[in-house]
Amino acid sequence: SDLASSNSVSTEVRTEQADKFQRIVNETQLPRLNKMISILDEDILDSDQHFTYIIIDDLDQDWVDEQVANTLIRCLFRTILELQRIQRLKILVALRTNIFEELNFGGRTGGQEEKVRSLSLRMRWSRAELVNLLDGRARAAAEQYSLPEVSSIRDLVPATNKTRGDPLAFIFDRTLMRPRDAIAYLNECFVLAAGKSRLTWTEILKAERPYSHQRLLGLRDEWKPTYPGIDKVFSLFRFAETPMTRKDL
Repeated sequence: SDLASSNSVSTEVRTEQADKFQRIVNETQLPRLNKMISILDEDILDSDQHFTYIIIDDLDQDWVDEQVANTLIRCLFRTILELQRIQRLKILVALRTNIFEELNFGGRTGGQEEKVRSLSLRMRWSRAELVNLLDGRARAAAEQYSLPEVSSIRDLVPATNKTRGDPLAFIFDRTLMRPRDAIAYLNECFVLAAGKSRLTWTEILKAERPYSHQRLLGLRDEWKPTYPGIDKVFSLFRFAETPMTRKDL
């Protein structure tokens, strides 16, 4: 009984303090912030030549205690919504899907979920875009190692044939269509190639097992904060037939 009473008093005190601090912010800080937004819009970024982009990344790093990270990111989004009033300012936030799903907009302090989601753009890569990216990396590597005969990723992989098919299509089919996956697969291939100037199907096939193992660990690490124990779910699908029947699933 005493403990329950103590907890009740403690909660009331915290609530009173929160109300007091919120009142201070509303009465003193918010008017100053609104004035600063107007000055930024009307006096600082006052011409098309002053159009400014702010890009925010690495929010998945250990930049703050994880207990308050989601709260701060939600506050960041609310601030961005306010700053939309500035005509010549664009703020871009790069955020992994799993972190976005953890933000819990539906909670007591979430708010404005619909507005935030309406401004979000899910990044998707096409096969042509991935090929262009790999071409750029191949040219950069060729310049670094003085290989003038290499102008695209096609110069480093075996030619397409009727028996094996397209090596890049084979690799992309084993990715989530993300640059990191395709790059990781090719890196495993080059490790197995041991200095060869061109990959063969032997390396591409052998690389599948170590690549798959590393990507599975990567997926586990990406999603385990959102879905604790997801690695146990992965293990249930090991050696499963594809496609699975409803009964097997």
